[in-house]
Amino acid sequence: MVKGKNANIIESLTPGSKVSLAKPLETQLSTQGYLIDSSEDERSQIVRFLNLSNHLTKLPPSIYFALTYQCNLRCTYCNEWNIPNETKQTFKVLSKEQIDSAFITINKLEKLHQEQWGFPLTINLYGGEPLMQITREIVEYILLKSVESGLYVQIISNGINVPIFIDLFLKYRNIIRRTLITLDGVRYIHNSRRKYPSGHGTFDKVVQAIDLLLEIGIPVTMQTILNKQNISHLPALVQFAKKKGWLDNTLFNGALGKVMYPMCNPTNNQYKYFIDNDEFIRYIAPIQKNCTELKGFDAPIGKLNGYSFLQQLINEPNKIESPMSLGCDATRGGIYLFGPDNLIFPCVETAGFSQYSIGRYHPDLELWPEELICWQERHPKNVKKCQECIYLTICGGGCAISGIRKGNTSSNPDCPDIEKVLKAYIESNESQIIEAFRKAGANHESTS
Repeated sequence: MVKGKNANIIESLTPGSKVSLAKPLETQLSTQGYLIDSSEDERSQIVRFLNLSNHLTKLPPSIYFALTYQCNLRCTYCNEWNIPNETKQTFKVLSKEQIDSAFITINKLEKLHQEQWGFPLTINLYGGEPLMQITREIVEYILLKSVESGLYVQIISNGINVPIFIDLFLKYRNIIRRTLITLDGVRYIHNSRRKYPSGHGTFDKVVQAIDLLLEIGIPVTMQTILNKQNISHLPALVQFAKKKGWLDNTLFNGALGKVMYPMCNPTNNQYKYFIDNDEFIRYIAPIQKNCTELKGFDAPIGKLNGYSFLQQLINEPNKIESPMSLGCDATRGGIYLFGPDNLIFPCVETAGFSQYSIGRYHPDLELWPEELICWQERHPKNVKKCQECIYLTICGGGCAISGIRKGNTSSNPDCPDIEKVLKAYIESNESQIIEAFRKAGANHESTS
């Protein structure tokens, strides 16, 4: 942490300005990479950083099965409403033959993964809704194949059919790592958003599902998807979870998300409870300050343009992770979603939209080079505009789908609202950021 005269000098510097500094300070800033001789040197250093960071922060691939594009609920904000009805009706449920074909590809990935990471891959059961009567046979088949292949399974569900799948949870609990279930608020809030086709709410069914899974030893993540309709009621939900005893259960954790504007096939009708990213931060910051239990919740808020990175400014300023070199897992080839339409998708948001697929897995594996390039070449190291942007290490290049949908080439990113997000975050958390860095500076001085 820089203080006093040196802080004033550094604050006065601007890109391209001539530097007149005391020699020790100039040497220190040059050694640490803050002062660079030319724009060419700067770009070269940025590319080196992107390559190194991309290598150091490689993550295992995320595997998803969209068992079906159908769902037994009619949630008011779900993006999957936009999947064409023809696709939903033509490709109803994954078949065993499709699963066999998908596992041929997955087992190849698993072999590479084990060599790199030394632990098994996890398959995510996704939808639509993965836990329905029409999917039961295929759910058990995937669990059996996962046991045979030495893989783990995670289930992403609305939770209402957990009781009729409880025998499978018990039988395969050694490989089911976690179940993610959405609970959007206390009873009247949740029931106004997550409904049966009849209009009746699902709150009691979801609570029952969480209780049942915790009782038999299955880890549960309670997801809460936030927008203007329910964000102010978040503390009441946390208190409900506390009274249920969930917060004291080591198998339970909470996670916050944000209703996102649909990236695929968006309509012109703006969802009336939608919150822009910067506005969302201004909503959530005072709630997080006053509701201490939320500190135990995962709160990356999806891919909210650097939010998780900014959170570390408060939580662990001395342990800030590598700056973001990539804003989207899909652009590093990190996601493979197998759909009931035989297609492979690079992002969960694209499931069911064939125009965004990158290949076919059934009856035989076929990856399409042009489509792969469209995603995987969309990387900051290939984008001059990203390399010249002062927000690169917070943003990482933005959302790939958004750029592709707008017709942008892989060398022309779709820039997110990172400046507004950064401003909102700093203004909403100014006192905590200052205090966190004061403590971090004091700790550094005491140990140096």
